[in-house]
Amino acid sequence: LGANRPLVERDLIPTTWRENGVGVHGELGRGLSYRLYLMAGLDGSKFTKGGIKDGRQHGAKSVAESLSLAGRLDWNPLPGTILGVSFFSGNSQQGDNLPDLQTRLLDFHGEVRWQGWQARALVVRTTVDGGGLPATGSLREVGTTQKGNYLEVGYDVLSGSGSRQALIPFVRQERVERQAEVNAGVIKDQALSERILTAGLVYKPIPQVAVKADFNRIKNDARTGRNQFSLALGYYF
Repeated sequence: LGANRPLVERDLIPTTWRENGVGVHGELGRGLSYRLYLMAGLDGSKFTKGGIKDGRQHGAKSVAESLSLAGRLDWNPLPGTILGVSFFSGNSQQGDNLPDLQTRLLDFHGEVRWQGWQARALVVRTTVDGGGLPATGSLREVGTTQKGNYLEVGYDVLSGSGSRQALIPFVRQERVERQAEVNAGVIKDQALSERILTAGLVYKPIPQVAVKADFNRIKNDARTGRNQFSLALGYYF
């Protein structure tokens, strides 16, 4: 609902992550669906203390010396409801200049839409095998464990009116810890442990267009957080 995607989905789960690979997907019955893919892994040489997102590769430019598995299982018990889990696992070593960098990501996610209410929640945990991180250089500061979560709730005050328009006030609370755990001897960057409270409003004159405004109160353990006001216009066709 926000003008920006949750920080959890921008940093800990790299947004617009695309990759070459092969996979299968299907329905298992009783509202269960699955996806499973074998694909090129991340490039661990580009990991930073801010997370793994810079290690994503880009299809035609990918180096695939190491492969990874990704999968997802979703359950739709009722219309408008989804509960699921997804994972990514593989070696992020894409060259002889790197040691093994076993990288694993696990998330639990859910969404509910009911009579004008909508809620989304996600919990994610990423690990990078600390035994594979070099003793010096920027890779040494990569969090061996990174984790985050968010909960977002909104309500369409025009629901039930028969109008095609929607007016949705919402609130979102999220937590991001990019260095939840680090290698021995590494001092955590306190600015990388953030808590973000977002409150805003979405107006949809028609279902395909959204005008958004929200306010972020951003705090971190280094006490260098800032507040941010955002406006956005979104549409699809």
